[in-house]
Amino acid sequence: MGDMISAITHQWKQPLTSMASSLILLKLKLQNKEKIDEVYLEKKVTQVDDNIQFLAHTIDDFKEFFSPNKIKKLCNLEKLIHKALSLNSDILLTSEITIHTDLQFQKKGSCV
Repeated sequence: MGDMISAITHQWKQPLTSMASSLILLKLKLQNKEKIDEVYLEKKVTQVDDNIQFLAHTIDDFKEFFSPNKIKKLCNLEKLIHKALSLNSDILLTSEITIHTDLQFQKKGSCV
């Protein structure tokens, strides 16, 4: 049980940090009386919503972790990598890190 809680904590830290980062960026813009355009605001709201969906999905994944009826299925590795990068976009931005991807997978990966 301790290992499972540790894994959940690990999975939740990144999205929570990303959401906090989005809110800090918005708060700084407000404090500096910068204009926040609609596109920028929509992007931040979408990022936070994506993180919330990820957190909910993570809980469902751990709920089903011990299910005896698990079925392996194919998943899109490129989509998973883009999702991971998206969840970290604010952290990468504030750290001035740019990631370029050249994803050319020959086959799909197996997910449980």
